[in-house]
Amino acid sequence: MLASNVLVFLTCLIGTYTHLGSAVISNETQIFNSLLLNYDKDASPYQITGKPTEVKISLYVYTIDLSSENSEMTFTCYLRMGWDDPRMARKQSGANNLPNDIRLPDHSWEKIWIPDIFIRNAISTEYHETATPNRMIIWKSSGSLWYVAKVTVVSVCDSASRRYPFETVTCHLYFESFGHKMDSVTIIAAENSLDLSNDLKVHGFQPVLSASSDCSQNYTSGAYPCLDLSIAFKRVSSFVSTVCIPSILIVIVSWISFWIDKDATTARLVTGFLSLITLTLLFIRSQKSPAFISQTTLFDIWFLVSFIFILVSILEYFLVVILSRKRSGCALPSVELDSDVKGSKEADTGKRAAGWMDWISRIAFPVAFAIFVIVFFCL
Repeated sequence: MLASNVLVFLTCLIGTYTHLGSAVISNETQIFNSLLLNYDKDASPYQITGKPTEVKISLYVYTIDLSSENSEMTFTCYLRMGWDDPRMARKQSGANNLPNDIRLPDHSWEKIWIPDIFIRNAISTEYHETATPNRMIIWKSSGSLWYVAKVTVVSVCDSASRRYPFETVTCHLYFESFGHKMDSVTIIAAENSLDLSNDLKVHGFQPVLSASSDCSQNYTSGAYPCLDLSIAFKRVSSFVSTVCIPSILIVIVSWISFWIDKDATTARLVTGFLSLITLTLLFIRSQKSPAFISQTTLFDIWFLVSFIFILVSILEYFLVVILSRKRSGCALPSVELDSDVKGSKEADTGKRAAGWMDWISRIAFPVAFAIFVIVFFCL
């Protein structure tokens, strides 16, 4: 008997909660539908208030893929827009019992006015429709609306490719109204207009800066509002450890020939040409410059200057040999003692000139290369 009474009580209790929940849902739907009776979704709030409708935009980005080949950014984000529509203010009886924030049913965005915002520089934009449309509208009692949609966007970025591999890639997103001019709609950045997920990882790049600015433009039909949300990425490169340090060591090795006797032709030439070959192999292995970069980059300048230093060190030895032999060649055989002495002195002068050339190179080459390295990393 007791068990039967408990069962009856629970059944009544569940029925009461179900009835109350249905009443609340019915009340929300009833109030929303009553607002739509005299609602024109093609009319903007500007036509009611006479003031420009302020649309606030923000993004929450959780995946980004930067393509170095064509300088494109593909990212998936939550596009968020907020605006006030006085026609949606809850003034009906019973509205006070409703929550302040109500999520409207799916496809309700097709029944009310929403800003006709598009991304001007987007190559493609895809709205996610997995299971159900990944969109929602939050309806506040004051008439404020908050629209959220999950989208994937492909856009073109600006890259300072001449500074590869130290370049910064800046990606702009121009949010513009398609049909409403600045006198009826204004677009501004919401608080935290560009949020990046804590788990966000961009292969080969690091986000360094985000900003917002006005990008409104005048067309033949008038001035249209626009908001520029931009994010900058710095390339994360192992250029210093895998290219700079090894090439510096190779160039330094080529200078060993300045300390080798000028008569050791084989040793000096082998040192120079082995350094040149090693640097060439390093250049081939490290050639990762994106194919779309057609102009000269910092990467190319580094290797070009390194090649020049090694090549000049080889040419320096040929100059030493020529200078030495030219001086000693003036000492022609002669039976006269004075001529022999004179030829010997000229031969000694050639050796001293060659020695001075090597001594100057031991100082000039390291100093010149050090200046180049400092200037290179200060650019």
